[in-house]
Amino acid sequence: MKGILLAIALAAASVSPALADVHKHNAARVSFWLPDSWKVSGDEKTELKVIDPSKQVAMLFTMGNHKDMKAALAGIDAALSKVATDVKMGEPQESTLNGMPVTIVDGKGKADGHRVELSVLVVHAPGDHFLTILGIEDAEHKHEHDAELEKFLSSISPSK
Repeated sequence: MKGILLAIALAAASVSPALADVHKHNAARVSFWLPDSWKVSGDEKTELKVIDPSKQVAMLFTMGNHKDMKAALAGIDAALSKVATDVKMGEPQESTLNGMPVTIVDGKGKADGHRVELSVLVVHAPGDHFLTILGIEDAEHKHEHDAELEKFLSSISPSK
């Protein structure tokens, strides 16, 4: 997933694709598209988990009581420690996505002994909420889900 979040946030920030499989994160006041076959579990008030059927891509949505983007970014290490080891993250990149300020950080690590690509997207959502989306992708299969991930990322937008 390395670089995908940054590329999509910069290149497709104003794209609003037709969304048949729209999910809402009501607490963060955002909506997003996911493939119908991907499993969504958990509770948006604590952690919302998404995984593709092949278990090559997983995402963790969390919200904290952060007062600004800097505080939201400070929580990234704690989120990463839940899912990966040997983590090496790049420099944060700021952008906008469908009118919302975002910060993106890509990196690499290991999960269950496998090399993984990591991406963290912190969205400054409506109502001064900060939604953190941690993406994990098996490094051996990192391009197999590009189209789905691009569509997901370009679809993240304020809920109506």
